[in-house]
Amino acid sequence: MKLIQSSYLKNGCQPDFLREGIFEKEEPVIRIDHAIMATAQLEKTTRRLREQYGLGCLQGGLHPDGTRTWFIPLGSKYVNYIEILTVEDVERARKDFFGRWLLERIEEGESFVGWALQTDEIDAICARLNLLPEDGGVARPDGWRTSWTEAGFEQAGTSGWLPFFISYHNVDARRERARADLLQVQHAIEPIEISWISVGGNQQQLQQWMGSSTLPVRVVDAQPPGVQAVGIRTTQGEIIVK
Repeated sequence: MKLIQSSYLKNGCQPDFLREGIFEKEEPVIRIDHAIMATAQLEKTTRRLREQYGLGCLQGGLHPDGTRTWFIPLGSKYVNYIEILTVEDVERARKDFFGRWLLERIEEGESFVGWALQTDEIDAICARLNLLPEDGGVARPDGWRTSWTEAGFEQAGTSGWLPFFISYHNVDARRERARADLLQVQHAIEPIEISWISVGGNQQQLQQWMGSSTLPVRVVDAQPPGVQAVGIRTTQGEIIVK
């Protein structure tokens, strides 16, 4: 499979955030940020994503609970992505609630385990839903660090299908880093953004949770509930990641 190393910078085929005037558009209140896939067999999962979809992965940060993030960068100006979670330090994970939860999930095999909505107004969302915001952050292997405020993580985990909300502190720095990530990852295709997400759950409850925002979320009848598939718009057409 041919690798695309720098085609985003050729022939005008650039990620959204590199195009002139892109920031002049009105920003939505919330947008799809990322979907989370969990696996106990990282090498097998990343190989499948490469061979089946042409998507490469990069190593992210190690969390205090012993879990490690890998991710698939996309070309959106909002820097959305697919996160791949695995357990790197089992002993540390066993001592943490989320670590234990993830260990249980990956025993069931590779699957999507959650999703997040990015927002510029997390305080307003917390007030509307009576949520407590929590600050977080993680450092990449080279020391580059990103930080955020999140809310609704516990409710999302308990439901198994609701998204949590996230607001990044270093938006401009994330966009700058995304440029380098897209060149480094060597996708075999040119992914642009998450175009839609399919979720097993309750349509009315989801709309109440998200508020008045309209997002490309397809609610389906599925068991167990949760993320079923993610559509990704690419310059070669749409792919559906499952």
